[in-house]
Amino acid sequence: MASGFVVPDVALSSAPVTYVSVADMLQGTPVVPDGARVSPADRRALYAVLGGDNRFVRTLKAKGYRYTHVESGWEGSRCGALVDVCIAVPLYDSMA
Repeated sequence: MASGFVVPDVALSSAPVTYVSVADMLQGTPVVPDGARVSPADRRALYAVLGGDNRFVRTLKAKGYRYTHVESGWEGSRCGALVDVCIAVPLYDSMA
C-alpha cells in the first residue's frame, strides 16, 4: 500500500496466455470474454489491441501524446492504424 495500491498476496490473471492478459490490461477490460478459448475473430481483436488500437493509447493520444510502437517480430505485435511512429523489426532480429 506504499503508493496507494493494494496487491493481494496471490494475484492471478483470468487470461489463459500472456498476449490475452496484456491486451486486457491495455484495453482496461477483457478482450476475450471469460478467458475463453481464442477464436480467429478473437485473435484479430487481440492483435489490433496489441498493435496500438486500445483504450490506453487512445487516452494518451487524446491528451496530445504521439505513440511510437516497436514491433517485436511476432505477428501479433505489428503496428496498427493508431501508431504515429512504427519501428518495424523482423522476426530474426528480435530473436538475436
